[in-house]
Amino acid sequence: MINWFKANWETNRKKIIGTGATANVFRNMSILATGSGIAKLVGLVAMPVITRIYGPEDFGILAVFAASLSLMVPFSTLKYSIMIPIPKTEVMAMNTAVLSFIVLLITLIVSFFILLFGAEFLFVLLNTPEMVPYWWLLLIGLFVSGYHEILTSWATRMKTFSKLAKISVLQTILSSVTKIVLGVASFKPVGLIIGNIVASGAGIYSLTKLFIYDIREYIPHVTKKRLKLISLYYLDLPKYRLPSQFLLVIATKLPILFFAFNFSSEETGQLGLAFTVIAIPIGLIGNSTSKAYYAEVAQIGPKKSKEIWNITKSTFKRLAILALIPILVLLTLSPLLFSIVFGSQWVEAGEYTSILAIYLMCQFITSPLVKVLTVYNRQKLFLYINLTRMVLITIMFALCYYYEADVYVTLMTYSIVISGHYIFTGYQVFRIIKSNK
Repeated sequence: MINWFKANWETNRKKIIGTGATANVFRNMSILATGSGIAKLVGLVAMPVITRIYGPEDFGILAVFAASLSLMVPFSTLKYSIMIPIPKTEVMAMNTAVLSFIVLLITLIVSFFILLFGAEFLFVLLNTPEMVPYWWLLLIGLFVSGYHEILTSWATRMKTFSKLAKISVLQTILSSVTKIVLGVASFKPVGLIIGNIVASGAGIYSLTKLFIYDIREYIPHVTKKRLKLISLYYLDLPKYRLPSQFLLVIATKLPILFFAFNFSSEETGQLGLAFTVIAIPIGLIGNSTSKAYYAEVAQIGPKKSKEIWNITKSTFKRLAILALIPILVLLTLSPLLFSIVFGSQWVEAGEYTSILAIYLMCQFITSPLVKVLTVYNRQKLFLYINLTRMVLITIMFALCYYYEADVYVTLMTYSIVISGHYIFTGYQVFRIIKSNK
């Protein structure tokens, strides 16, 4: 009986997650998803407390700060950090990591002078003059985000997914506690901002401690010649990947920036919470899949396109199945759930979430697979894809502004346009893999 059960379990397991590299993707994904799931659960438990301490206007200021920081982060390492998993040897990978860190330091110096003279103009333009005294927090956030990106790429290379999962839980706990404590102490809205920065800061300490042995072993092999070689070999990153990533971030944050410019800070805060909730399934499954998928296909390499095709197709199908339940819940029950969980003042955020759920499934399925363009070094195509997205969204928001569309019409139009673009992106991913088979 026991032998029968084991045999049938093994058969069903193979049907569910597949075998070989595909199984590795979903095994690693499950590890990351477990950590992300616990982290998201902690965040959800804390969120009803946080939304009762801070109001929609506070969340509006946080949303503008986060959007501003997101526009700076792509420049932090000029995207050299994403190539850390690619080199065949740890020596060249460490040189890539050091190059990324050097670029980060240079970016911090340049950003300091830009913000010193331009922060007031930026925040006044976005209807958040309250942020002007706290412009220096953007520099701290930039350093933390850039350094964390470098360490996470090294962790992806080493496939230490269980450690990453534990760190994600620690980050959420510290972030939530910081927001609550500072909020109770009446540090509003800066408590929300510091809480966000603390999250990545916790990851920095843990990851540095985790890889201190690797750093000590391979740092002596970092040379000017190798740094120059890496910078030239991956020159397409600052030429194409950086502007494409910047366009992607702008397109992602444009709804928040447009709301801050065109609507009230309260409506911006409602939208900010809506995007936070929408990010839960993306963060739980999508980001975990993205890291596991990238680690696997990067190791396989572009010369084995048939294997990459099978992994990508299998990943696509399973993500589509996983997306159904959370999408249906967000689409139909968001207003009710928001009023119960976060308080009656957040019903509008629930209505926004129902509208935005239209495009969530397309994003959920497509976003992890875009990593394959890095493996094939198709940085120019990635740039064109994001340029197209940026143009479409800009035109859409310009028309909404011209015709004075209300909040709901604006969000519905955005959902439809962005859904179409994600479908287009998915098509491009499969086309590239197929053309290299």
